[in-house]
Amino acid sequence: MNYHHPLTFTDKDPDAQITGYGFYDQKDRLIVVASDRVDFNDTAARKAVATHVELQLANGHYTVQDLMHNTTQGFDVVNGVGGFDTTIARWDTGVYAISHDVAA
Repeated sequence: MNYHHPLTFTDKDPDAQITGYGFYDQKDRLIVVASDRVDFNDTAARKAVATHVELQLANGHYTVQDLMHNTTQGFDVVNGVGGFDTTIARWDTGVYAISHDVAA
Protein backbone atom coordinates (compact mmCIF):
# COMPACT_ATOMS: atom_id res chain seq x y z
CA MET A 1 0.00 0.00 0.00
CA ASN A 2 1.04 3.56 -0.57
CA TYR A 3 0.60 5.37 2.78
CA HIS A 4 0.44 9.12 2.37
CA HIS A 5 -1.64 9.93 5.47
CA PRO A 6 -1.76 6.83 7.69
CA LEU A 7 -3.04 8.77 10.72
CA THR A 8 -6.03 11.10 10.66
CA PHE A 9 -8.23 12.74 13.28
CA THR A 10 -11.86 13.79 12.91
CA ASP A 11 -13.99 15.52 15.50
CA LYS A 12 -17.56 16.70 15.81
CA ASP A 13 -16.72 20.27 16.85
CA PRO A 14 -16.01 22.52 13.83
CA ASP A 15 -14.03 24.92 16.03
CA ALA A 16 -11.70 22.22 17.32
CA GLN A 17 -8.66 20.92 15.53
CA ILE A 18 -7.09 17.71 16.75
CA THR A 19 -3.49 17.23 15.66
CA GLY A 20 -0.93 14.60 16.48
CA TYR A 21 1.66 12.09 15.46
CA GLY A 22 2.62 8.46 15.98
CA PHE A 23 5.77 6.44 16.55
CA TYR A 24 6.73 2.88 17.53
CA ASP A 25 8.16 2.30 20.99
CA GLN A 26 10.66 -0.33 22.20
CA LYS A 27 7.76 -2.78 22.83
CA ASP A 28 6.72 -2.49 19.14
CA ARG A 29 3.53 -0.64 20.09
CA LEU A 30 2.26 2.22 17.96
CA ILE A 31 2.11 5.26 20.23
CA VAL A 32 -0.31 7.97 19.10
CA VAL A 33 -0.15 11.43 20.65
CA ALA A 34 -3.21 13.59 19.94
CA SER A 35 -3.77 17.17 21.10
CA ASP A 36 -6.54 19.71 20.94
CA ARG A 37 -5.02 22.75 19.26
CA VAL A 38 -4.78 25.75 21.57
CA ASP A 39 -6.88 28.60 20.19
CA PHE A 40 -7.02 31.59 22.49
CA ASN A 41 -10.02 32.93 20.56
CA ASP A 42 -12.26 29.95 21.31
CA THR A 43 -14.88 30.24 23.99
CA ALA A 44 -14.79 28.57 27.37
CA ALA A 45 -18.12 27.02 26.41
CA ARG A 46 -16.25 24.46 24.29
CA LYS A 47 -15.34 21.58 26.53
CA ALA A 48 -14.01 18.12 25.63
CA VAL A 49 -13.79 17.09 21.99
CA ALA A 50 -15.18 13.74 20.82
CA THR A 51 -12.58 12.46 18.37
CA HIS A 52 -12.20 9.54 15.98
CA VAL A 53 -8.62 8.40 15.35
CA GLU A 54 -8.27 6.58 12.02
CA LEU A 55 -5.22 4.48 11.23
CA GLN A 56 -3.92 2.56 8.25
CA LEU A 57 -2.54 -0.71 9.59
CA ALA A 58 -2.36 -4.38 8.69
CA ASN A 59 -5.71 -6.16 8.91
CA GLY A 60 -6.59 -7.68 12.27
CA HIS A 61 -7.77 -6.90 15.77
CA TYR A 62 -5.98 -4.25 17.83
CA THR A 63 -6.08 -3.10 21.43
CA VAL A 64 -5.64 0.56 22.28
CA GLN A 65 -4.65 1.62 25.79
CA ASP A 66 -5.23 5.19 26.90
CA LEU A 67 -1.97 5.78 28.75
CA MET A 68 -3.29 8.86 30.57
CA HIS A 69 -6.46 7.24 31.96
CA ASN A 70 -5.42 3.55 31.98
CA THR A 71 -8.43 2.36 29.97
CA THR A 72 -8.48 -0.03 27.02
CA GLN A 73 -10.68 -0.74 24.04
CA GLY A 74 -10.45 -2.88 20.93
CA PHE A 75 -10.93 -2.14 17.25
CA ASP A 76 -10.66 -4.00 13.97
CA VAL A 77 -8.72 -3.06 10.86
CA VAL A 78 -10.40 -4.17 7.63
CA ASN A 79 -8.95 -3.46 4.18
CA GLY A 80 -6.08 -1.63 5.87
CA VAL A 81 -8.24 0.93 7.73
CA GLY A 82 -9.51 1.00 11.31
CA GLY A 83 -9.83 3.34 14.22
CA PHE A 84 -11.15 4.16 17.64
CA ASP A 85 -13.13 6.87 19.39
CA THR A 86 -11.88 8.92 22.30
CA THR A 87 -12.48 12.24 24.03
CA ILE A 88 -9.82 14.89 24.47
CA ALA A 89 -10.39 17.70 26.94
CA ARG A 90 -10.17 21.29 25.76
CA TRP A 91 -6.51 22.18 25.09
CA ASP A 92 -5.43 18.75 26.37
CA THR A 93 -3.38 15.85 25.01
CA GLY A 94 -4.13 12.13 24.83
CA VAL A 95 -1.53 9.36 24.54
CA TYR A 96 -2.52 5.93 23.24
CA ALA A 97 -0.58 2.66 22.90
CA ILE A 98 -1.85 0.42 20.10
CA SER A 99 -0.94 -3.26 19.91
CA HIS A 100 -1.81 -5.83 17.26
CA ASP A 101 -3.51 -8.78 18.94
CA VAL A 102 -1.78 -12.02 17.99
CA ALA A 103 -3.94 -15.14 17.68
CA ALA A 104 -2.91 -17.87 20.09
